[in-house]
Amino acid sequence: MPWDLIVDLGISSAFQVRSWEEEWKCPILSLGSFRRGLEDPQSANRILQLARGYLLGDQDLDWWELTALLIHEELETAILVSRLCAALPAVDEIYASRSSWPTPALVAGLGHEIRTFGENTGTRTRGRLPHYWNVLRKFSWSQLSEIFLDKYDAGYKWRSRFGGHAHRRSEPVVLVPTAYTNVSRMAADYARMLPDQKFLFVTTRRSASQFERPPNVRLANLASYAMDELDDEEYSRLLAKWEALRTRLRQIPELAVLVASGRLDFLPDVLRHGLAMRDAWRGVFAREQVTSVLCGDDSNRYTRVPVTLARKSGIPTVDFHHGAFDGRFLLKTLPSDLFLAKSEMERDYLVRVCGFAPEKIALGAPRLQNYTGANGREKREFSHIIFFSEAYETSSARPEDIYRELLTPLLKLARSAGLKIVIKLHPFESAKERQWLIRRVFPHQDGELMTVVEGPLSPDLMRNAWFAITVESTAALDCTLRNVPCFVCEWLVLSSYGYVQQYERFGVGIMLRSPQEIESIPDILAKNDTQAVRKDYLWKPIEPAMLQMYLSGGPSLGYDMEGKRKAN
Repeated sequence: MPWDLIVDLGISSAFQVRSWEEEWKCPILSLGSFRRGLEDPQSANRILQLARGYLLGDQDLDWWELTALLIHEELETAILVSRLCAALPAVDEIYASRSSWPTPALVAGLGHEIRTFGENTGTRTRGRLPHYWNVLRKFSWSQLSEIFLDKYDAGYKWRSRFGGHAHRRSEPVVLVPTAYTNVSRMAADYARMLPDQKFLFVTTRRSASQFERPPNVRLANLASYAMDELDDEEYSRLLAKWEALRTRLRQIPELAVLVASGRLDFLPDVLRHGLAMRDAWRGVFAREQVTSVLCGDDSNRYTRVPVTLARKSGIPTVDFHHGAFDGRFLLKTLPSDLFLAKSEMERDYLVRVCGFAPEKIALGAPRLQNYTGANGREKREFSHIIFFSEAYETSSARPEDIYRELLTPLLKLARSAGLKIVIKLHPFESAKERQWLIRRVFPHQDGELMTVVEGPLSPDLMRNAWFAITVESTAALDCTLRNVPCFVCEWLVLSSYGYVQQYERFGVGIMLRSPQEIESIPDILAKNDTQAVRKDYLWKPIEPAMLQMYLSGGPSLGYDMEGKRKAN
């Protein structure tokens, strides 16, 4: 069937769109082409602010603010769809490959009937079977069990019965709430700097316990602090407030689309599980002698709540981010007393892009662990090229297309140089799924040149790398600090947070503007055509005494943000 126009509701590169246009012989519009950079999260934030303060619970926790970070991506998609609808020509018939999100936003924006392929009940039922098979194929049993518990035991009702209960302790500790292994690793690096200070890492997910634990770190699971009963009266009050808020949201066009399409129907469950989670954190503060809180991910409501509770109780709170930047500060407020920026680059981003008050930021990275500068690279024997992969699905991108677009020219380079390609996965990716993707997309002889690697970034992996390539991963910073050339695929940027622009501003990575430029990488390396970088602008370790001071409530202890005593 010939088409007059095809609209891709995912995120595709301009080069991918052109190849589809040649194949389908018609114009193709990509939803991603309607993005406007930082304007998108800023617009989403203004819309989300319209509902703040309407869903307050006990302890003055704003459950809308906590929940908003779960829906901001769909809200940004709704904004893009509204721009798309304004650009579409008048048509008689519209078809969609499926009826799920964001098709309902397109229906609302166009006010036009959209026919969905195979929309009968039997087809939908059969369509679920491949979905479940893909989930089983994608994850290991341990990952599947964690996904199951996150979905069906978000309030720790089951896990609390099998994990035992934490006993009351009098030992003073710094509380580190953590949901992910990357957060735990960086927090552990901070803990190593204060060997005489005791830290309590309370994990909300099993994967957060997978890190090398220093002797001064004690590990506990949040489920062991969970309470048996939920305050049904508080829950009922919150539900009533939610019903009133939902009526208000219907008056805000972008949020009305989410309400009408059922994208917010999960909120009553979030409230119930959230109250149980909050009470578990209250159990932590009741049974542990918490002197301060160090948080590495305040975008996760499970680890943001204890920061909010602590600050309301007058307990010092300090934030850091486990990656190079946290663009979600365009959508949220800082819940802590102080934020530790790991570099001048991060501080500049927070102040200039996110609008942080400078006095809320202190320079303070942990000391780099397993650091090996790759000086004298011209004398090394390289064995591989590193491709830092990412969880592209979370940005509505297609991993298969990105792998094909990037790995095809990389394979050509690898063959000509007699090297392998190491595909280093993000913690949110599945090795099983990526290996299956490679077998499906590439011929066997190409697959033999590629190895998929999980886990922390190892010195050996970096030491023998000819170069690395990524889209916008924090790995670009890791490589720059270790003198490994890292090429950033600027044309494939998946977020609107301005990460790549900030990398370029501080000389992190080497920008590529198109897939054709991948073939020029050897020439770029041969010419040493790289920008000189000030490493002290990219990583500024904190002095242990300063870290201790901040965790003790400084700089109010008579010191300024640079650690100098204030004038009387």
